[in-house]
Amino acid sequence: MDTLAGCFLVLLTAILLVIIGKSLHHRVAKTFPGPWSWPIIGHPVVFAKNVHVKLGRLADHYGDLFQIYVGQEPVVVLSSFEAARQAFSKLELSGRPSIPSLAIFRNEVKGEFAFRSFSDRCIFIRKAVIRSLGRLFREEKDQIENLALAAHNSLKQQLLEDEARTTDPDVLIHKAVISIVGPLSFGSQLNCKDPVFDQMLSSGQNFNKVMKFNFMANYCPFLTLFSRKDLELFRENGAKTNKFFYEAIRNHRRNDTVQDLQDALELEAEQCDQEELRRLGMDTFSLKHSATNVFGAGVFTTAEHYLWALRLLSVFPETQEKMSAEITNLENVTHFDGVVTLEHRKHLIYTKAFLEELFRFSSALPLGIPHSAMKSSKLRGYDIPKGCTVVANLWKINRDANHFDEPEEFMPERFIREDRSFNDDLAKKVVAFSVGKRKCIGESVARDELFLLITNLVNTFNVRFAGLVQGGRDFLQPTVGFSLKPIPALYSFSLRRSS
Repeated sequence: MDTLAGCFLVLLTAILLVIIGKSLHHRVAKTFPGPWSWPIIGHPVVFAKNVHVKLGRLADHYGDLFQIYVGQEPVVVLSSFEAARQAFSKLELSGRPSIPSLAIFRNEVKGEFAFRSFSDRCIFIRKAVIRSLGRLFREEKDQIENLALAAHNSLKQQLLEDEARTTDPDVLIHKAVISIVGPLSFGSQLNCKDPVFDQMLSSGQNFNKVMKFNFMANYCPFLTLFSRKDLELFRENGAKTNKFFYEAIRNHRRNDTVQDLQDALELEAEQCDQEELRRLGMDTFSLKHSATNVFGAGVFTTAEHYLWALRLLSVFPETQEKMSAEITNLENVTHFDGVVTLEHRKHLIYTKAFLEELFRFSSALPLGIPHSAMKSSKLRGYDIPKGCTVVANLWKINRDANHFDEPEEFMPERFIREDRSFNDDLAKKVVAFSVGKRKCIGESVARDELFLLITNLVNTFNVRFAGLVQGGRDFLQPTVGFSLKPIPALYSFSLRRSS
């Protein structure tokens, strides 16, 4: 027994020495500042409920560019606008790590690009989608406006049915956004009331809850055993959604003019270099399938920002009244028939400031989508090895006291200069979705949607906060997961005007 115990002790010591040696090797090879980490588990910050907040505190100590270990893997954390822009402007840092939380979004169709590394095919698809969106909005200038206003009117009718009681509008808002992004991505014939969307919303909310602890599981895959059932359900629902979109794309009938993204992508496929298309293993269908990435990104982030807008407007009623007064005053400065359009945006300075502060304060994607080094690189003289994960703490970036006074306070006025003009320079420091070479290609569309939905909501309703669904007083605390959503709450909606 003593001999057996001695052998076991020697073996255990050898394993620990290998682990510690590997950790020390990483530290010698890379001189990033950062906290000491435990062997095997890495830094305990990864077990925190609010990882983004804990990482922000580490940035206060180590600076805007530091490194932690998650498991045995080094992760570089960017905590300022300048660091994120510098890092993510590098092509070699435009990869995606091979981690479970991203792999679960990938599918076998070659048109998927958002969660894959920057290969030739990924770059080709991304550029094709950007050109296609540009063509769509040039030829159908009013489409986003028409879809958003129709969604608002439908939402208005549903909220009026509940006017006498309080309601949690979460599902209604997600479906309103689907009714915009769905036809935009797949055509007017898309059935936005199909049950597959109910499954998609339920699955998305469940995935967000599962991801509360999966930051660590990304690098210690055995931890996914604790959420295997939830992740499997997410995959099953994802497969059903992909099948639905597959059929929608296959059955799409091209219009005589470009009226949706499917039309634009099909035209793009016809006009591009066919030899290049074949070299990349692409065809017309796979290029059209890239619209699923536009749809997925457009629905959840837009809806969650809308939910944050509701929370902030209702918790800060003086902000809501200032926006309402500014919208009402449109009739004194321009043509206004009671419906806010994109043409009115230049006259609504306070409203623009509110929306920018909404993006800054909510930081709905706190850590963005992680990048990885596709090959060895340098950043400010530090070595970043191939395969290293690089994360931008957008929550911390949007609370950088070097750019934003009193960053913990909600103050739309910070974006208004003394001469009452909008402070574009400060607004550029807000990172709502991403920055650099992989900046969200649909950000301008999302901003247009939110402007139209929120301004017309404020012009129509007086929104009042009626309490959290589960009780409590943490009105501005988020539900933490892959994204930050406001804790579910009840609201009352009363018409501002009889018209």
